[in-house]
Amino acid sequence: MGALSRLTGDARFEHAALKALHKLWGMRSSLNLLGTTLDVATGEWIEYSSGIGAGVDSFYEYLLKAHILFGKEEFWRMFHSAYLAVQKYFRYGSWYHEADMRTGRATYWQLTSLQAFWPGVQKQASAMSMQVCPANLLNPGHGGQEIESVCHVPDLLDDHICLTDDDCGIDSTNCRRRSCSMAGYCGLWLFI
Repeated sequence: MGALSRLTGDARFEHAALKALHKLWGMRSSLNLLGTTLDVATGEWIEYSSGIGAGVDSFYEYLLKAHILFGKEEFWRMFHSAYLAVQKYFRYGSWYHEADMRTGRATYWQLTSLQAFWPGVQKQASAMSMQVCPANLLNPGHGGQEIESVCHVPDLLDDHICLTDDDCGIDSTNCRRRSCSMAGYCGLWLFI
């Protein structure tokens, strides 16, 4: 999103890339999901099924790499929002399916080779979250707001009450899935 401009000194390339990024980001659904295929003539989505594979894999990868390369917080905020949506709507156990970008409902239950990049992105994002926004620390650069790590997925209810494990999120400090206790609260429980 700007490397060619930096190498050539011609700002047109970065301007075009940023314009395309902002347009694409503006077309995301209310769930922060993107489709996989656009009609280049009309600019409308023609494939609403989305995932981390073909048609959208590079979006996540390049957005994170753009933040690393250029250090723009805007890229991190976009990536963070998109990452949380992926974790919420595509993840099923230890693997990821595709889902409708408008509803979040699963569409294709398949594993493809283009999804293989995801663990590398997660590893890099996890390292970045510890550098850029450590979990549960006040960050003076953000008006004293609490910043959470990139892997955090909040519990369904603010009071952490649950009926099943599906009501529980992913812990922000260690990225482990939280589970529902017999007493009906989400947490990290040690079973002996």
